[in-house]
Amino acid sequence: MPSKKERRKLIRPLLERRPDLVYVEDKYLFFRQVGHYWLGVDCAHVKRQYYFYSFVYPLFAGDSAFRFRARGGPANKYYWQYVDPSWPSLEKGAAEICDLLEHRLLPTVAHIVNPEELAKSPIFSSPGFDAALGACFNGNFDEAERHVVAYLAKFGSTTGHFDSVTEKWVYRSYSIEDATEADKFNQMDPWRVAYLGKLLQTDRSKVPALLHEWEEHTVNAFKLNKYWTPTPFPCDG
Repeated sequence: MPSKKERRKLIRPLLERRPDLVYVEDKYLFFRQVGHYWLGVDCAHVKRQYYFYSFVYPLFAGDSAFRFRARGGPANKYYWQYVDPSWPSLEKGAAEICDLLEHRLLPTVAHIVNPEELAKSPIFSSPGFDAALGACFNGNFDEAERHVVAYLAKFGSTTGHFDSVTEKWVYRSYSIEDATEADKFNQMDPWRVAYLGKLLQTDRSKVPALLHEWEEHTVNAFKLNKYWTPTPFPCDG
């Protein structure tokens, strides 16, 4: 497996000529100015093989751990790339990888700064969830509620967790009715959507504040505070 130092050398030429980019945790290359959407490329490696995935992350989705919401498959060369490092030198490899990142993978996400642009690139979208978030983003709460109801209707399963107080298993179906305050930051997407749906049905004035809370929560979880600039949502009025 290439060393961390070697992997960083492969991207260093791009960082030197592009001060608008940041490379952190030996993994994520992204645009330095982070707003509502985190945009970049996941630079993965297995042994001496490299995999590059463009990603779009709406920070106001309320996640605590990075996971691909959606991504291009191996057949889609504009979103996903595998590189076999059979270069004659590290410098040759750096030139190839930097060109791939700068001219192919980063441009696929650079323009996605609002729900409308994300909708044009569904390969990066989480079906249903992003539609509801996007409608809330723009203050279209009737539309958002419709998306939430449709999204939850697709989940017919019942989830359970062990209650350490009662020492019993508690089972719930994904629904707006069963959502509680504890689900605000639930790491199961359907429960956060259900919580959002409850606000949409009971007190829509709290939705903008929820988006800000979710965004700050995700920024803290992803350690993006240094690059993130809090900005209003159109729904703030």
